[in-house]
Amino acid sequence: MVSLRDIKGHREELAHSLAIIDAAYQADLGETRVWTHVLENEKKNKQKNLQELNQSILKTKVNFETMDV
Repeated sequence: MVSLRDIKGHREELAHSLAIIDAAYQADLGETRVWTHVLENEKKNKQKNLQELNQSILKTKVNFETMDV
């Protein structure tokens, strides 16, 4: 996980926005319940896309041990 300190020096606006989101979660604001559902769905989609990409890359992997020399 990326910390706000890592982001701040490079992308100050992003760090500020993430700090606000973090504060909203820490305060247990009602809006965060909707965000959690949306973010969990996005996380699942990203994991699925990454898994599909990895599978497509593995299909092109060459096993040199099985090649005739």
